Amino acid sequence: MPNILLIKKGSVSTDTKELQILKSFHHKIEQNAFDEKDIYSFLNLIKKFAKKNTPMFELGDFIAQREKHRGYIHTYLLDVKAKLDKSVKEKVALAVEPVYSFDEIGHDINDIMALYKLSTFKDEIIGGIILCIISLLHDVKILNKKEQIGKLVFSIQNDQIVLLGVMHGKNKIDVFFPIIETKNIFCKIGNQNNEPILFNDGVKIKNVHNKLIVNFN
Repeated sequence: MPNILLIKKGSVSTDTKELQILKSFHHKIEQNAFDEKDIYSFLNLIKKFAKKNTPMFELGDFIAQREKHRGYIHTYLLDVKAKLDKSVKEKVALAVEPVYSFDEIGHDINDIMALYKLSTFKDEIIGGIILCIISLLHDVKILNKKEQIGKLVFSIQNDQIVLLGVMHGKNKIDVFFPIIETKNIFCKIGNQNNEPILFNDGVKIKNVHNKLIVNFN
């Protein structure tokens, strides 16, 4: 049986087949010829190349495990829930930052590409990847043990597309906060007051002639 060539980059050993697949994904993404199914597979692949506790490791794990995820993002969501409940009780406003910023996600992806001597992605491509991540995580339930305390929702504004966390507050009023977000260069909604529009039905990111399209079911 022939030996498998292992190429070690940092602390990660990668065989030649995995590198071939990575290069294939890289080419498809760089050409803007990808859709959300490609990003699902891409994240599952590069999760192995990412360091623990980084955006790509955690997002890849979250997308794969969804409600079963018990990593940093799950801890972050429970922590936000506790802070929101406290702010309601104390009647104080609470500002919640996204779990990862656009730059944090983009830099992490590009660091992995550079590690394997692949060209880095432009911001427009990173925005498309984040758009697909938002779609892939749409409607994931937020669980504390076996109790559903909220869910993740795809939302659109004129200038942004945001994965919102919707938490059930103690006063039975839902509270909304951003999880991840990207600039809206993908669709026009003509929303004059720029309030977020939430989608409870299915959302799918398709690719038509190398352009990402938001398709609502």
